[in-house]
Amino acid sequence: MEYLFVGIGGFLGAISRYGLSQVVHANFSSSHVPLGTITVNVLGAFLLSFLLTANYYKFNLPTHTILLLGTGFLGAFTTFSTFTHETLTVFEQSILKGFLYVLIMLIAGYGSAIAGYLIGKATG
Repeated sequence: MEYLFVGIGGFLGAISRYGLSQVVHANFSSSHVPLGTITVNVLGAFLLSFLLTANYYKFNLPTHTILLLGTGFLGAFTTFSTFTHETLTVFEQSILKGFLYVLIMLIAGYGSAIAGYLIGKATG
């Protein structure tokens, strides 16, 4: 049964990632870095950090809910593999743009995870 929750969440997370990435790319197609991937990874880092922290301090959600939302949905919503591939592609265009992309992803990703943690902890 656990696999079913992870699978349903993963399906929903993957199509959500694709949809949001497409919307961001359509609206910011002239960006020098892949903003769609940055958007989903930063949002996903915040949401997972918030979910797990708030769950630990306050909510005590059932395991199947964490599997559905955390492992399934947010695991499929965020994408390290796309980030690494796009990093190589951006580095081929420009070393400076490549470093900028990695720096933005790391700072924004960790910053959003810290924000999710702090907000999640404050709810407890």
